[in-house]
Amino acid sequence: MAHDALELLDILGWKSDVNLAGMSMGGMISLELVLMDTKRFSSLILTSTNAGRSAPQLITVKFMLRVLTVLNPESRVKFIAEHFYPKSWLEQPAPKDLPYKTNLELVTPFLKKIFIDTPLAGIHANVAHCWAALTHYVSAKRLAQLRATGIPILVVTGTEDNFVRPSGSYYLQKQLGCKLVVFKGSGHIIPSEQTIAYCKLFEELIQKGKEGKFEVHVAKAKL
Repeated sequence: MAHDALELLDILGWKSDVNLAGMSMGGMISLELVLMDTKRFSSLILTSTNAGRSAPQLITVKFMLRVLTVLNPESRVKFIAEHFYPKSWLEQPAPKDLPYKTNLELVTPFLKKIFIDTPLAGIHANVAHCWAALTHYVSAKRLAQLRATGIPILVVTGTEDNFVRPSGSYYLQKQLGCKLVVFKGSGHIIPSEQTIAYCKLFEELIQKGKEGKFEVHVAKAKL
């Protein structure tokens, strides 16, 4: 998948100064992508992801076994939302400038488009997807190579992630010597849950990288 992404960048003509954001499995692909062509990228943000060889959480296994059996579209979207986001956040009022009453109503169109309106991939594709995520691994040696490039990197995680253990983000931060931002009480899909704060972090990462002012941080908090 990283090779496919690299070919797409070539087709788009994005040969340099690329700022890359990868979430979940996209973060795993992003690690491989940057290692394949470090000179192409200017910054990297890794969200809700890990370096691999992390056994799935029990709640993740239960979700994967159950989600395809929920046939009613509305029920399936709600089921997915309650695993991607904290229930307390879903029940909160949506931003006042948007035409939704709650955050659940806010994310429903987004989830519906992905999981209901988009045709499902075949069973082989789904198995391959899960297998790739489970077997993905970037060694400490390769992470050290990425760190040595000096590319500004930011790691982001939420404490209530049902799919990727936050401890994986602490490991990435330690190996990459970069800043780690932990959103307390947040779930797996931080970009759409903490949109304003997340975009601000990315903008700062890009700007500090341009100015050569990005510092190496050591996270002190523990889960």
